[in-house]
Parts: sequence; structure tokens; C-alpha cells
Amino acid sequence: MTQIILLVIIFFLVVRTVWRLVRRGLFFFRSGGGESIRQERSQQIEESDYEVLESRINGKENDGV
Repeated sequence: MTQIILLVIIFFLVVRTVWRLVRRGLFFFRSGGGESIRQERSQQIEESDYEVLESRINGKENDGV
């Protein structure tokens, strides 16, 4: 009887692990394979571009004053 309970618990854990792996795998492929990483990276580049432009504008304003 204890062996059957142990087998049921092990089966449940294996099925749960496989289900989680499948869901993560499908989500990864559905999202474009790291598209969120690319979006975050492009956002960082865009923010640094704005910082450079802002510092140049501030520099020109300080030189003109």
C-alpha cells in the first residue's frame, strides 16, 4: 500500500515537472525566443541616446550663457 502511494506521489511530481517545462518552452517559443530581452536592450540604448543628447544640449546652453 505504501508503495502505491509513493508511486502516485512520484508520478505526480514527474507530471508536474514535465508540464512546467512544456509551458515554459512553449511560452519561450511563442514570445519570439528572447524578444523581451531585445526590447529591454533597445530601450536601454534609446535611454542612453537621450542622455547623450540631453548632455549635449545642456552643454551648449551653458556655453551660450
